[in-house]
Amino acid sequence: MFDKQYYPDDISLRDDNLCIVESGKLECFELVKEWSQEDPKIRLQARPTNLDSISNGSAARKSYLSWEGISVCALYTGGFLCDSDNSGADWSYPSMYFDNILSLDLSDDRICMVRGYQQINSRFVQCIKEGTHEELFVPGDLLTTKSVSVGAIETCVLELDRAVCWNRANDVYSKPLVNPTQLKVYTYQACAVDDNGLSCWPLGSNEGKGITLPSIQNVTKLMEDSTCAVGEDGLFCWDTFPYYGYGQRDRALY
Repeated sequence: MFDKQYYPDDISLRDDNLCIVESGKLECFELVKEWSQEDPKIRLQARPTNLDSISNGSAARKSYLSWEGISVCALYTGGFLCDSDNSGADWSYPSMYFDNILSLDLSDDRICMVRGYQQINSRFVQCIKEGTHEELFVPGDLLTTKSVSVGAIETCVLELDRAVCWNRANDVYSKPLVNPTQLKVYTYQACAVDDNGLSCWPLGSNEGKGITLPSIQNVTKLMEDSTCAVGEDGLFCWDTFPYYGYGQRDRALY
């Protein structure tokens, strides 16, 4: 699939896009499906960005892909750059906005991060609008934030004993959790892992509708952009399909 062998320091994969950071350099690809009954295959097609060329020689540390792969972003030693639709860097932030980052995630129009130090009581959450340094709404009572996850509908942060979420109208709610370790916000639902296992809740107009989850023992990883989780017995996936006017259909894939 690759023309050369990579030893990446960081990999990000979302939808049909893949980015690799190796030795301070960023390379991105688009996964192109070429299905035929005789020989189905997926090939990688280079997705050029000019982020390395305008990074003023600073090294790439980590790559990020927004929802549907619209934006390619990278955290450099000198700051944070994003390239939307291969049209050039249109999010550009100096390193002063991105020091002491403990967790970072982005959607197509915002970047949210947890900044501070390893001590749990010396952290704060910051969200910034695309293309500007405009600060976006963040709830004021976040005291023990561990990580942040940004979705198309809502943003959530993981605290010591709860998940706190807010939507584009700045409506805030929290979900109590017991020693949570992971949190991911997807398009129509958010999921967390705590001492009680995997739990998910619907977002936006799907609020109040049920989600059927597979039985997964000892979840070790929630996947980035697909409602899947890795447990001791392998990879399990599920989905929630909103059928407007016809209610909700749930399924679990094993």
